[in-house]
Amino acid sequence: MTPEQVHVLRDMQGWIEYCVSNGLSLKSALSVLAHDVNGLIADVPFLTPQVSGYAKYLSQLEDLSDLANDPDPNAE
Repeated sequence: MTPEQVHVLRDMQGWIEYCVSNGLSLKSALSVLAHDVNGLIADVPFLTPQVSGYAKYLSQLEDLSDLANDPDPNAE
């Protein structure tokens, strides 16, 4: 897999986490993924996946999780 392909999958993962965390319906979550997957499979030129950027959301969730697990965030 290329780094760009991995990034698309991370964006999809972030989208799914966003949907779960915010109570979006399964139909809403899957319709966006279906749009992107169909465009990628068809190799549509200049396709910008709708889930683009959600890897950042996933990263922010991980950062918050790390912070929540830190027993004393003010300790040096």
